[in-house]
Amino acid sequence: MRSIRFPSDTGRTRMIFENRSGAVALEHPREAMSWITAALAAAAIIAASAHAVHAAGCAAGFQDAGGSICTATFGLTGAPQTVTLPGSVHGIIATVSGAEGGTSLEEQVDPFGGAASSGGKGGRQSATIPVAGGAMLTVVVGEMGTGGVLAPPGFGGYGGGGHATSRYGGNGGGGSYVFDANGPIIAAGGGGGGGYDYSPVVMGRGDQHNPGGDGSGASAAADGTAVPFCCDNTAPYTAGGGGGATPIAGGAGGHPSLPPSYIFGQVDGDYGSGPAANEFSFGNGGSTHNGCCYYTGWAGGGGGGYYGGGGGGNIEAQFEGGGGGGGAGFVLATAWATSALTGVQLGDGDVTISYYIGTCNAACASCTGPMATDCSSCPAGLVVSGGACVPATTTTTLPPPTTTTTLSPSLCDAVPRTGCRLPATGSSSIKVKNDPNDSKDTLIWKWSHGDTTLLDAFMNPPASTATYRTCVYDTSGRPQPLMQMDATGSEMCDKGKPCWKTISDKGFAYKNGAGSVDSVTGAKLLAGSQGTPSVRIKARGARVPMPGLGMSLPLTVQLVISDGLGTECWQATFTTATRNDATRVCANGP
Repeated sequence: MRSIRFPSDTGRTRMIFENRSGAVALEHPREAMSWITAALAAAAIIAASAHAVHAAGCAAGFQDAGGSICTATFGLTGAPQTVTLPGSVHGIIATVSGAEGGTSLEEQVDPFGGAASSGGKGGRQSATIPVAGGAMLTVVVGEMGTGGVLAPPGFGGYGGGGHATSRYGGNGGGGSYVFDANGPIIAAGGGGGGGYDYSPVVMGRGDQHNPGGDGSGASAAADGTAVPFCCDNTAPYTAGGGGGATPIAGGAGGHPSLPPSYIFGQVDGDYGSGPAANEFSFGNGGSTHNGCCYYTGWAGGGGGGYYGGGGGGNIEAQFEGGGGGGGAGFVLATAWATSALTGVQLGDGDVTISYYIGTCNAACASCTGPMATDCSSCPAGLVVSGGACVPATTTTTLPPPTTTTTLSPSLCDAVPRTGCRLPATGSSSIKVKNDPNDSKDTLIWKWSHGDTTLLDAFMNPPASTATYRTCVYDTSGRPQPLMQMDATGSEMCDKGKPCWKTISDKGFAYKNGAGSVDSVTGAKLLAGSQGTPSVRIKARGARVPMPGLGMSLPLTVQLVISDGLGTECWQATFTTATRNDATRVCANGP
């Protein structure tokens, strides 16, 4: 529609509005404005109707994003928000971002000045997640932590941000979450608040900062920072930054490092808490505390998340506070196409949920998009693995083994044992393969560079009747352990030869080409002092007790040896996996 103005015969401005159906001429300005108002209202109704038709396939609260995708974006409201999925939807694509931590106060009173330190940025987690059809999802969007203010003290951001208990430290940013009826399905951590550095210039070091740690997705968050502030010619000392959280533990509170003779106010930050349970129970960032003398803290609060980051440590007489640690996120183990990012979100958090309403590929029963082949549920006999439908686990009935071994039923407890020997960091691995051909099912577990192990701890398998049992646990609600496999001492193999052999004075090796009763085909147990012992277990064949894979992390694997008189144990725990689907689980750690 266009308008044309020209003088009329009456001396008034004449306006003609022309649209596709013809022209309308109006003389009086009020008449013209009334017509304009009506025309605009009609146009708005038509546009709204057109939009309603365009978005008719999407549930309430979702917008038609094109390409058969329905999307809902959630911003900060300071309260839980809910949305209900259609009954036909069995999977969503979600991106969740935690909030930024607050900046500490820049001193405006002291002539030397103090350095303001930024809060950590929020983390982000994205994934495609299977959900129940018709599920009601609850969304919590994290709030940016307030910065340091002269008065009154600020507050931690909604979503679990830790509180800086003074007017100087920055407050932790809140985490963001999506919950279903069973608890969290995806989350991202908030950034830690910045800590305060009182007099960087007068100490001769230039402008220094104690920033908060960045929040993360389902990965380790960053620690808060505390720069050295003084020394006594023996060591630098710091207020102690709060520790970053991980997907399985809250961050440690910052701990001041000071000379033994220091007598003024000093205090650790609180540990972060977790895990988040529902829309009213978050993983909270650790708060900070005042010391004994000045009653003014300087440290930053930890970021909220599935687990919260630790609060920074505080040194009053030096006017120093460490930055808070970042919070960490979470994603269901059954999710795929996951992506965890650290330190990407500024300001408040946000959440986006999408689902697919287009025609699915024939291989899927339902799909999540953005492609028709991204399956969220499958036809009978198939299961979802990484967004594809693959054959479900089949069971093959085999003749019983020629020999029967009586095994102790008590070696694998319903929960992992405590007090086991542990390996060095990052020096263990597990691989589990569920092959369509059951004879190729495999488990390989390696434990190395571990705690001191004397040779006697292995109970001399060539000459004993001890049981050597491998136990595999996850954190799902399924009966535990998920797997247990056995070999026994004095076991005989092919041609009547012993399966076990002694390796000089170092340890023992097991080899059984036919496999034990649970298809254990090999083992190597090496003793030694701290950092040198190792354990290796391999099982292969149709009798491997293969569970449905796609395990819930963390995963704990133990070797438990018992001869009826005593028990020895070795353990590794895996918090992340390089692959975790219906056919393979591969992880390194701990």
